[in-house]
This record gives sequence, structure tokens and C-alpha cells, in this order.
Amino acid sequence: MGIVTNVDNPRNRTRVDELAENYVADLVKLQPTAATAMGIGGYDDQLPDYSPDGLAQHAQLRQRTLAEINAAPIADDIDRVTVAAMNERLGIEQELYDAGEFHRELNVIDCPAQELREVFTLMPTETI
Repeated sequence: MGIVTNVDNPRNRTRVDELAENYVADLVKLQPTAATAMGIGGYDDQLPDYSPDGLAQHAQLRQRTLAEINAAPIADDIDRVTVAAMNERLGIEQELYDAGEFHRELNVIDCPAQELREVFTLMPTETI
């Protein structure tokens, strides 16, 4: 089954698509709060590891993903945009990690404490 960009122009899943989807699947395992924010079910009972080891796992995922996506064949303009966007976003996150910035994230808008607070706002409030 291919990805459809529009009815008149169906698009088959490419290696870049696969790598991008794999990144999201691996990311939500490390960052279950991201799953909740993205509307991906099955992670609402888990919390991320904000320790140095947890941050290192994120760095390894970013590095692996960047290496794989930059080695993947580019099938079309959609792949070009995907690769550029992932290089920009993951590259900046990796630069911040390498500079030690992730070890001192604490602010009132976007930090681990705010992420935890926000995820409870996004979660369903009814019980099962």
C-alpha cells in the first residue's frame, strides 16, 4: 500500500519515508510524551528518561537516523523536503546536545517540567 499525496498522483513508499517513519516509531519509545502530543496511542502510561543516559539514547537515535537518511536514495521532491527537514531539525537538536544545552533545559515555555505538565493536559481524562 503506497502513500497517496493526492488522488491523481499516487506515491509509493520510499526508503526515505520508511526511515522517517522508523524515526518516529523509535522516538516515541524514548519520548512517550511525544506520542501523546502527536496523538499516537499506547504510551500514555509511560514517561521519558530525562537522565544523561536517556539524553544519550536520543543522541544515538538522531545520529543513526541522520546517517541513514543521508545515505538513502532520493526518489522525488517529497524525499528531498523530508531529508532537508530532518537534517535541519535533528541536526540542530544534535548540535544543542553536543554543546551540553540539553543538560540545562529549564524555562517556563519548553523544558522537561513543562512537557510533563502539558502531556497531562493532552491526555484523555476519562478512565477505562
